[in-house]
Amino acid sequence: MRKSTLNTLLIMLLVGIYSCDEEDSPSFNFEDQIAQGSIDGDDWTFATGTAKDLGGGQEGVSIELSNVSISDPCDEFIFPSQIRFALFSTSIGVFPISDDTSGFANFIGIGFVEGAIEIESINNTTVSGRVDVRFTDPDTNVISFINGDFMVPFCN
Repeated sequence: MRKSTLNTLLIMLLVGIYSCDEEDSPSFNFEDQIAQGSIDGDDWTFATGTAKDLGGGQEGVSIELSNVSISDPCDEFIFPSQIRFALFSTSIGVFPISDDTSGFANFIGIGFVEGAIEIESINNTTVSGRVDVRFTDPDTNVISFINGDFMVPFCN
């Protein structure tokens, strides 16, 4: 009975969130902390990552974040517990998740459907920013989310 009540409250909360006008309430709220959260029910805390040019003639940057510490992340091809964002821009700014992929693409494995990534600094050595993204698995109702700050080397 208690689980049913909690599920009903969660559904009501989600309906309330989605019924708000986007101008009144953004779908993201960056926390002042190291990027952390939960992926598929497992705790996740940012440890290392990279930023790279998108390549293929596309302007933009691919940002990979991992919860595993790696001594030289620019030498790694795929990180364990990796999250990848592809931004079709090299500008500073906030990039909300939307169906319009001209500014933002999302996480490998899970398509985050709510939130944003903010690039606060980008140069030829590092990229720093903040992320607040969420996804609820429709089959299991498990919520995956990451929120907080990151700084990664720009690998050439």
